Amino acid sequence: MHGRSPWAWCPALAGTLASRKGRIVHGLVIAAVLVALPLGGCGGGGGGGPSGLDYVLAPESPHFGASVALWSQRWWQWCYELPRTNHPLFDPTGADAAVGQVNPVWFIGGEIGSLFSPSDGSAERTITLPNGIALFFPIINVSWTNQECVDPDTTYTYTELRQFAADAIVNAVDIYCEIDGTPIIDSPDLAGAVRFRAQAEEFAYTVPADNIFVDICGDFAVSVEHAPVASDGIWMMVEPMPPGQHTIRFGGTFPQIPTNYTLDVVYHITVLP
Repeated sequence: MHGRSPWAWCPALAGTLASRKGRIVHGLVIAAVLVALPLGGCGGGGGGGPSGLDYVLAPESPHFGASVALWSQRWWQWCYELPRTNHPLFDPTGADAAVGQVNPVWFIGGEIGSLFSPSDGSAERTITLPNGIALFFPIINVSWTNQECVDPDTTYTYTELRQFAADAIVNAVDIYCEIDGTPIIDSPDLAGAVRFRAQAEEFAYTVPADNIFVDICGDFAVSVEHAPVASDGIWMMVEPMPPGQHTIRFGGTFPQIPTNYTLDVVYHITVLP
């Protein structure tokens, strides 16, 4: 056993809670689009206008110059390298949504809590996007390192860390997502979301002095550089939506963290002309 149980919210979950450590940012715990449905941001909506499904970009293709796997790595670095102060995933209202964002792709996610003061898994944010901004977010996601919330550090290989992350992802149940009222994902387990699953290649991140692990890990000392990092998850890229009002809702349940943890997240989005 290495230090305390490495489980926490925002990111956090552990495979075998006593001896592994990882992070799950229940940023969008969504999962499962009917695999046969066409995606790509054009057509398919039927009727007069686009449906939420029309905004979802095909996960098999690169978008905005990078694969989904590479975007997932960038999302984790954004999440962990931002200061705790004004962090968008600690923000209960959406007022800090623009912090750390780089056009043309903005990151959103679920809520951050702590092993020592766990949250209830719900978040409702209202945000404003400039015109022409795509959104990238995790539906369910996990990262695993040797440096988070344990003392002393563990010494797992990248291959082992990658397996721990994979073991965590497969346990999610009751996964859902909708965009503008259109169901994108509605699955009792991970099987319906496999098309959107991506594992990042080995990477690293560096945390600032004012970092989110103070909340996640309690009074644990936090290493500055974390490497290697393994990541697994279900990810979604949404193309720039037309000006006006939009809603993204997602959620799911993790049955082993260590008891059922249910996530329900809503984003009310205004896209500027």
